[in-house]
Amino acid sequence: MPTKKPNRAEEIIGKIFKDAELAYGLREFEDVNIAEVLAITEGEPGRFHLKDLKTGKDRFVYDEKKKSGKPEEIVRQLWLYKLTVHYKYPIARIDTEKSIHFGREIHDKAADSVLYKKDKITPYIIVEVNAPSEKKGQEQLKTYLSAEGSEIGVWSNGMDKVILYRPYPREYESLSEIPTADQTVD
Repeated sequence: MPTKKPNRAEEIIGKIFKDAELAYGLREFEDVNIAEVLAITEGEPGRFHLKDLKTGKDRFVYDEKKKSGKPEEIVRQLWLYKLTVHYKYPIARIDTEKSIHFGREIHDKAADSVLYKKDKITPYIIVEVNAPSEKKGQEQLKTYLSAEGSEIGVWSNGMDKVILYRPYPREYESLSEIPTADQTVD
């Protein structure tokens, strides 16, 4: 029986978010015990991965030698957790890194997470995440919403979030919160 590797989430998140304000300033997830939710373990020496909450596959998050990481992956995984636990959406209705269709063309651009309606075909909420140091991405989110016909879009960097509701094409309203699985936008 293989030995279970220790979860080093707290330590690695501290390294990824070098600035202490960013590391512990993931305001969007204040009510989440990040070290319990994310399992970050060492794969090869000095390279750390987390277990993707959707697929169960390992995703690279930090290289100790290069002192570089992927903070946006931490934010994405925390959003997956929030969508399934806080908002009560089934994980089966969520895709990650979904290619975006612009007309008949499929582009290399991919939405970080797409939550589908109950039919599991129609995009309902698109979540686009960035590293906490990033402040841009809302225009890209609007493009994704229009291309996919999604009603709701969330842009988050873990510290700030913008929620857009698209009642009509090319029209956007701000929401303070996204609906839970048993609610509607109204």
